[in-house]
Amino acid sequence: MLCFNPSPRKPKSLSLSPDGWVRQRELIINTCSDYFRAGSDAQQVPSMEKAMVLMIRLMRVSNNTAKICSNPAVLWDIAVRIDALPDSDNTTLLRFFERLVELILVPIAKMQSETRYRAFLSDFTEMLLSALETLSSYERHIGTLILLKVSVPVLVQHGDTLIGTSAVVHRHVEVLRASAAACLDVEEKLLKPISVHLSEAVIALPADTRLSSRMLHLTLLQRSCLTLLAADVVDQYKSLLADKKYSINDQQKVSLFGLHALTMSPSELFQYGLSLFPSGLPPLLYAKIRNPFADVMSNIADEEKAAVALASGAGLLSVTGSQFVEIIVKLLRPPEDGLESSKARMLLDEPLSHLSSLSNPRTLDNCFVCVDVALQDKPSLLIQSSIETLVSQLFALTCPSAPPLPTDLAKPIYSNMCNTLTLIISLHRKSLHRRFHILLPLLERLLTCLYIPFHGRNNNTSSSGSKLSHPPWLDAREHPLARQQAALFTRVLTTLCEPTLSSVSFYHHHHNHSRGKSSAPLTDPIKQYRAYTSQFMTNVLARYCSLQLQGTLDPKVRTGLMPGIWSVMGTVEVEHMRAMRAGLGQAEREVWGGLFEDWKGGKKRKFE
Repeated sequence: MLCFNPSPRKPKSLSLSPDGWVRQRELIINTCSDYFRAGSDAQQVPSMEKAMVLMIRLMRVSNNTAKICSNPAVLWDIAVRIDALPDSDNTTLLRFFERLVELILVPIAKMQSETRYRAFLSDFTEMLLSALETLSSYERHIGTLILLKVSVPVLVQHGDTLIGTSAVVHRHVEVLRASAAACLDVEEKLLKPISVHLSEAVIALPADTRLSSRMLHLTLLQRSCLTLLAADVVDQYKSLLADKKYSINDQQKVSLFGLHALTMSPSELFQYGLSLFPSGLPPLLYAKIRNPFADVMSNIADEEKAAVALASGAGLLSVTGSQFVEIIVKLLRPPEDGLESSKARMLLDEPLSHLSSLSNPRTLDNCFVCVDVALQDKPSLLIQSSIETLVSQLFALTCPSAPPLPTDLAKPIYSNMCNTLTLIISLHRKSLHRRFHILLPLLERLLTCLYIPFHGRNNNTSSSGSKLSHPPWLDAREHPLARQQAALFTRVLTTLCEPTLSSVSFYHHHHNHSRGKSSAPLTDPIKQYRAYTSQFMTNVLARYCSLQLQGTLDPKVRTGLMPGIWSVMGTVEVEHMRAMRAGLGQAEREVWGGLFEDWKGGKKRKFE
């Protein structure tokens, strides 16, 4: 029997050619397939899981000549082998098999124009139909259920011209209904793994809008029947959960949510999701509710989408609420003909205006995703006040009064802020024009977060009176920021100081910042903008000189930061540097002198 716990001996040689590696990979896949098809009673579930994981990893790179990709009987034999396992909790193995079927069928279906792939699908469809004709229920055929759950949507979406597809769909739905009815007869069966896969099979049928006209009528009829079936299952779950001795896990909740998506209105589904998942969902399970929720929300207008979310009140900023808002924001369309979408803008204002007050890190992360999507893909839904509010919220998040978020999450929090600020500057630079008074404090706070306070000093105050203080979520000694965060802040500075022509095209013939009245006015928008920026960026340089006296930079952080400082110095004009130096204290002037000499002397090259 094949052993899936090999010894960690080091191979003697790794000199195989690429063709050799392909042959070795195919040999391993075929060996694993033969292991399943042998069907030995001595096989144990853990060994089968290891073999399945190995096949999944190797099939991430297509291998069209492997047995499992050229002979449809191999998939069927694996499903039958899983059917024969004892009725116990084999959830992990079942999920592995589901993933394996996806990796094999989806690429083949997409390439069905080639003769061999179309022959594979034809034989596979014929095999499914032959098996379904002898089945009355999936109750003791969970492997077959998973095979049908994955393959039917694939055949409907990519292989609807194949002979037998309609018959497979018809028969699959009939067996689904019979199987669900059997589960409804005995309450405890709803808590077993098969109930989850039955529910997912109901949900997995493609939405009508994705189907060709040939399959549309068929699926409409089947989904109308299944909607009634979903309502029966939901009612049965409700009565089951009313008995306190029963509880359901997250996977079953996801299935229940998908069934509700077939029967509920958008507002009811939003509220139901908030109550069903009060603590949110991990990424893998969240991905399973995203499509049913998006399908429901995509059928209503943007104003209604936003109204549904806004009606939830405080639930909008819960973990689940912020996940739903992220989906809705991605579905929003730009207003047509210049018409305003007030509800949509109100919805975007919720995550924008609450960033600095969120104490749940998952909610904060979801809100950053919503904000970034809005900045990048929905610019027409953002107005001047939205950008100003967002910059103010980012500043508040860097202050000592910010929420006490976990200190071990300082790096992702700081990274999110820098990424968002980069999007603001690069895509909404016009909104910041004449608003540098709200941007500069944020830049100074982000720079401060990179420093580690000197140990043993009572106040860490410079001669200028400023003090090095960090937000509660940043413990600079235990969890300091790294070079990656310094590089992100550098990108903020370079985006601001080295604009592209398209980002400053709005800046034409503004104030002439040249040194004399007799000078010709600037005609290059980039030069105009850099001259305008010069008078403000001295604040960042002055803050850098002050921080050098209050704390220290990790050498790797310094390496990531200095290209940004050189970019600022390349933007600031000489007279503005002189004015800044005049306002520094004696100690800061000495720091500035060293920095200026390094810049003029070319030492900046070692940081580039």
